[in-house]
Amino acid sequence: MQACLQLAEAGRGDCRLWLTLSTIVHATSKVQNTMTACVMAVAMYYSTIALITTQLDVPHETKATIWGTAGGVALIAYYSAPLTTLIKVIRRRDSSSLYPPLCIMNFVNMLLWINYGIAIHNPFIWVPECVGAVLSTTALVLLLIFPRRERRARSNSAILESGPAQADPPAVPWQPPLNASNAPWLPPAQAEVCALGVEGPGEVCTVQSNPASVLDVMREQVEFFKAWGGRTQHVGNDDLRRRHFGHAKMLRRAHGTREDGMHHAMPPAGVSRMRSSLPAQVARRATTRAKSPSTHPMRAMASGGKPFTLYTAGTPNGWKASIPLEELGVPHNVRAISLSKNEQKEDWFLRINPNGRIPALVDHEAGDLAIFESGAIMWYLAEKADPNGLLAPKDLSKKAEVMSWLMFQMGGVGPMQGQANHFNRYAPEKIPYAINRYVNETNRLYEVLEKHLANHEWLAADQYTIADIANFCWVYSHDWAGVSLDDKPHLKAWLEKIEKRPAVQCGLDVPEPNMVKKAKEDPEFAKQKIQEAQAMMVSTQKK
Repeated sequence: MQACLQLAEAGRGDCRLWLTLSTIVHATSKVQNTMTACVMAVAMYYSTIALITTQLDVPHETKATIWGTAGGVALIAYYSAPLTTLIKVIRRRDSSSLYPPLCIMNFVNMLLWINYGIAIHNPFIWVPECVGAVLSTTALVLLLIFPRRERRARSNSAILESGPAQADPPAVPWQPPLNASNAPWLPPAQAEVCALGVEGPGEVCTVQSNPASVLDVMREQVEFFKAWGGRTQHVGNDDLRRRHFGHAKMLRRAHGTREDGMHHAMPPAGVSRMRSSLPAQVARRATTRAKSPSTHPMRAMASGGKPFTLYTAGTPNGWKASIPLEELGVPHNVRAISLSKNEQKEDWFLRINPNGRIPALVDHEAGDLAIFESGAIMWYLAEKADPNGLLAPKDLSKKAEVMSWLMFQMGGVGPMQGQANHFNRYAPEKIPYAINRYVNETNRLYEVLEKHLANHEWLAADQYTIADIANFCWVYSHDWAGVSLDDKPHLKAWLEKIEKRPAVQCGLDVPEPNMVKKAKEDPEFAKQKIQEAQAMMVSTQKK
């Protein structure tokens, strides 16, 4: 009888080990795998010590303590994996994480050992088994309540060779060619040029098999998500912005800027901006889960158009609106305003901004509400499209700090440097007093920024905010105003750090390629822009 009990005990240990390892194999959570593996390692360590103590002359109390600790840790290791699996099943309402044969075998095993523990009057056997029996019963109940979703694993090469995977029934066919009716991210039909370069309103725009096409890249990514059964992933903001910038760069390289001045709003994170062109089930699966920008309120917009239209030009004030839109990934259209043709003074634009200045933002979800002045636009976007406080914290004291440095730019850096630009570059005649007056005042304001940044990474709230963006847009063009940063190392380092952000680089290219960068590289281009500005000012004075 004693030999039978020892044999049963040995078999019970082997069964426990097999069941635990099987649970790890069938697990789908990294946390579950890591936690179970760590506790199992500790259990094996204690078990090894316990076995060694059996061969040594160790007091009985010490042996009991070591064996008890090893048993307790082993018990935690055994139950941690099933428990985390059950929590996952309940949260996702999907029993795919449960392995039916393992659940049934586990349940039967628990019943047998409860009966065995009661028969020999050993509570150290039947009490833990009761806990296991409860978990096993719960697993079987969840298998009956929640359906199992079969997962299909397909490689990238298989996806490309076989084409789009079939959507769950009812199947919705794939839809290339694209036009304004089935691809709402394209400009309206009345636009003069189609979004993909086909002239004429309402013309069908087909997606070419060019690997540089951002649409092909996005479709491949959609099918990759779909092939894995719609499993979503958490993506950090930096990763979103890197992906965002890459798609924007490919879009510009493949299609360029439109001749009618309309510019595509750059696609934000992952494939979320492609949702309206895809079957609904596929689009829901392909959307990556991230706190921002994919969950901001703009995602609830109707599929027929974007919520914002930005009227802007390639100036520091224009960038103050385009960069936050890119940072937040807010869907929007961009309408380029030609300053050299005084388009901002035309009647239709004055109805949007009575002051006749860029930028201006129209919120179509708020009854075509028009917001003008770049600082007001930044504040509005922070309030409406940034629920997680990425660019403006929600805490009142921190928000006040951000607003202080934003107003510092609005009332100081912007006006002073704007006048320095005018008298240093555009004025028909050179006035030394005016040049020195505004260049020196701009330099003084830069010194304020330099001293503050000597002790702070960012201007306000210990994070990158709209205050940094606003001041960056003007400091970025310091050469144009005749102000040097050679004696301001902290300001220069802060400027370079912001300039490297992918969303900032995208924003600087709205609505046309970065003019400041091009002017530095091409003196003839800079000279041409100066002449255009001077001619515009002369014509304005005549009027």
